[in-house]
Amino acid sequence: YRRASFVDDLGSMLLSADISRIIIASFSTNFQVAIYSVAVSIVDRLRALIPMEIFRPLATVTFFRRHEETGTIEEVNRMFAFIFAINRIVAVAFLAFFIPLGQEALIWLFRSDYGGSYLPALLLLVTIGIVGMPVGLVAQALSRPQFLVYSKLAVLVQIAVAISLVPAYGAIGMASAVLLSELARHLIVL
Repeated sequence: YRRASFVDDLGSMLLSADISRIIIASFSTNFQVAIYSVAVSIVDRLRALIPMEIFRPLATVTFFRRHEETGTIEEVNRMFAFIFAINRIVAVAFLAFFIPLGQEALIWLFRSDYGGSYLPALLLLVTIGIVGMPVGLVAQALSRPQFLVYSKLAVLVQIAVAISLVPAYGAIGMASAVLLSELARHLIVL
């Protein structure tokens, strides 16, 4: 668990928004970094309202208790499917409001220049809602620390895609890299 936890912490740090900003700053303009930062800030605020984040302590206890009671993966899968479905419902509601009103809200809240953060924010919203799942929680509940290690192979996907897309597409390229790396991370665990 210590080695897996170390790899998980290191991978999480490499998949963080700060590293994404460093990558975009290395390969694009300061304006693109600002646009990406606005998009990340908006999505982080919305991420705090996702049920998995709000009810994480309760979900953690429930996952462990259910797995210890039954000893089967089916119960954890059922719990996971429930949490994933609720997260998707809330995220789709965010998207339903953000798609038609997001561009105007960004221009109203910031300057017209920051309207360009609409598409990166939209891609990041898709990432947290449609693709996101509690990988660490599932790995801990099932006592499979290797899931945490394997899921961090997504770092390679994010860096490779970011380096190829950021010079041409800036903030949109970085948001696309995050989306693809999250998809890869969750597919590995799935």
